Amino acid sequence: AVATLTPVISGCNDNAPSVTTSALTLNVAPGAVYYIRVGSKGGSLSSLTFNATAVSVAGSAPTRNYFTTATPTLTWNRVTNATQYIVQVSKQPGFGSFAFAPVTVPSSQLSIDTPALSEGIYYWRVSANNGVTWSVADPFTIDLP
Repeated sequence: AVATLTPVISGCNDNAPSVTTSALTLNVAPGAVYYIRVGSKGGSLSSLTFNATAVSVAGSAPTRNYFTTATPTLTWNRVTNATQYIVQVSKQPGFGSFAFAPVTVPSSQLSIDTPALSEGIYYWRVSANNGVTWSVADPFTIDLP
């Protein structure tokens, strides 16, 4: 296996013998074995045996707008001077029809839980000015277990 090594400290400083430590950030897979070779200013190489502790193992990022529930929560950011929000959900990006009746909520509410939806791709948008203008339509997927 090959690791991507990114120096945190550029290494031991040959010009300052008192600086004898280095650190590396390793992007590695759990359970894999890695070998590190260290070179010196003069070009000689050494193989090292050492103990390492994983500080954290990063998992894969969650898929954006992918829900495994039929009733996802849709959230948005506050709009200054809004008095209410209208939320529309459709299976069509042009919003020719709606998955359920548009929902109107007070300006203090920044999310809705949808009614039960079947599997598929949906689009949703929000208006803060009574439907005069709309947010960009954002797709989401329902994929039930």
